[in-house]
Amino acid sequence: MASTPSDDKKFGLVLFLSSIFLLTRIRIVCKFINITYIKTILYPMGTTFLQRIYSARKMAGLSMDELASLSGLSKNTISRYEKGIMNPDRANLLRLAKALNLKVDYFFRKSSVELQEVAFRKMAKIASKSVESIKYRVIDRLEKYLELEEILMVDNEFVNPIGNILIQKFEDVEQSAEQVREKWNLGLNPIASIIEMLEDNFIKVVEVNEPMEFDGLSTVIEG
Repeated sequence: MASTPSDDKKFGLVLFLSSIFLLTRIRIVCKFINITYIKTILYPMGTTFLQRIYSARKMAGLSMDELASLSGLSKNTISRYEKGIMNPDRANLLRLAKALNLKVDYFFRKSSVELQEVAFRKMAKIASKSVESIKYRVIDRLEKYLELEEILMVDNEFVNPIGNILIQKFEDVEQSAEQVREKWNLGLNPIASIIEMLEDNFIKVVEVNEPMEFDGLSTVIEG
């Protein structure tokens, strides 16, 4: 059955209205995506941000009062940022970055390293604030180290060569040393570079500029 001019007009009107509806929906979706994207960039909040601002302050060895003084923000404002109660605007984010001597993108990076089994070689003379600062500086260095390895697709899976030995006496130490040399193919000659040997076997070695009282630490990270 042939369509009449009236039917064609109705069909054309339906198509026109459908097109308007579809375009409107597309604009709304695009607008929502755009707003969401801008909001994510301007407000890198949630767990990531509160972790990053807290770790940045600890890394700098600053109390909330000290950071407030350096940034020109109130202690209460900084506390609310660290608890995730309030979001900083762009201006305050820049103030924090300047006070902490960091780039703004530091607050956007997801924290990927958590230190476990931290052991200092000697720490009797290190102030507790310095201990926290050292830990967070080490975390920052390790995050950059691991991020670079991920970009370069470097295999970094560590296997403990003496995981089967329970060290309880001096003889166990000797057995462990012999087993490490055997599994890492070190031979019996003196080791030319300890750092190179450790890194070849997936043990990360990082340097941090700290007071003379700090002599080094060892730690384990998961993941």
